[in-house]
Amino acid sequence: MYIEKVEIRNFKAIENMTIEFHQGTNLLIGDNGAGKTSILEALTVALNGIMTGVSGVPVRNIRQEDIRFSLNLLGGASTGIQYHNPTEVTCHLKYGDERYRWTRSRQDETARLNTKMDDKKISRYFTQIANDPNSVLPLLSFESEARVWQNRRGDFGKELKKS
Repeated sequence: MYIEKVEIRNFKAIENMTIEFHQGTNLLIGDNGAGKTSILEALTVALNGIMTGVSGVPVRNIRQEDIRFSLNLLGGASTGIQYHNPTEVTCHLKYGDERYRWTRSRQDETARLNTKMDDKKISRYFTQIANDPNSVLPLLSFESEARVWQNRRGDFGKELKKS
């Protein structure tokens, strides 16, 4: 099982992007602020679409702060925020000989999240194996560095002490 492709639209600073993945290890390389973390967060939103039926699994939805926006400027001053809609993340997954596709979208900054699956079989499959104590589950992990930096910035310039 692997993700073949993800399509991201109006998610954070990403206007429109398609990324194809290969079986095995894939690397995202880019400068700071290029969008590597945004891609991983979009993948988290997409993968949560097939996990919504699994009890005890926290769901990562498209939040208002994930919606791409721009500031309207008039004479050098901001006159307001313009949200770019809809915000969508489409995931293409290959499992054996089967291919699955689903889209998670939010139509505007006030709307609820919508998940559209071309085939709900993959969601039912994940729900079934997650509830079977004898099944072997895939391991997916994403730990954002943003959390680490937020905690450490207050310590900048202080002397390090041995424990």
